[in-house]
Amino acid sequence: MAYAVLSRRAFFGRDFLDMLSVGEAYRGQKLGEVLLRHVEPHVGTAQFFISTNLSNQRMQRLLLRMEYVGCGFIDQLDPGDPELVFFKRLHNGV
Repeated sequence: MAYAVLSRRAFFGRDFLDMLSVGEAYRGQKLGEVLLRHVEPHVGTAQFFISTNLSNQRMQRLLLRMEYVGCGFIDQLDPGDPELVFFKRLHNGV
């Protein structure tokens, strides 16, 4: 149905969400939100970073709804579809 992959200190020494994927048949059921709420308490750094393609409007809406803040972009990973970087300051991080 859905899964998430958390990498420890993989993004400039901060935890990073490598992947969040929801099967097409299960989209629109808030599974992405459930996964992020499950992952956040396990983040070990004060700042948690996530990225998504400019074309992934669903993920961008999810991140903004969950109070993530856009903080930059990376170009040329997928030519013509920049990677947008978001972060959230978490109280559980060290």
